[in-house]
Amino acid sequence: METIANVSYRQNRTVAMGIVIIMALLLAAFQPVPTAHAGTGFAYYWSLTFDFNDSLNGRLHIVVGHNEDGAPQEPPIYVQDSIVHCKRMGNATISGGLLKLNGGYLACELNLGAELEKAFSECDDIVPGCAVKIAEKEAYTHFRATAVALATNPGA
Repeated sequence: METIANVSYRQNRTVAMGIVIIMALLLAAFQPVPTAHAGTGFAYYWSLTFDFNDSLNGRLHIVVGHNEDGAPQEPPIYVQDSIVHCKRMGNATISGGLLKLNGGYLACELNLGAELEKAFSECDDIVPGCAVKIAEKEAYTHFRATAVALATNPGA
């Protein structure tokens, strides 16, 4: 009977770790593939990254430039970095550069459309006509998410 209880406990720990890993992937750094709109002559991409050594906030990075095969040409015309303010909801803490979730999550405030419009406006001041029409819903086909998950119980 004791062996069956241990198996169930291990299965529950495995499922719990799987959920933590999935949540970490969703909260970790993600970056859409560069997106360009044909005919405009310009392209942009954005990324949202988190460094839990400093705070719970994220960093939004937007690059706008001449379209070169679907991505902004190097060097880009305009680069914008801004802070995305996040707050902990429930039991979420940072310690030693790690985000620890125990039934909690992060809630972040980001109006991506407004941030992109701001970047295009700034780019237009540098190169007139520098703008990309933003679709009501962006159709990103790929996201890259990375995370490192650590088990709190070695061997589990």
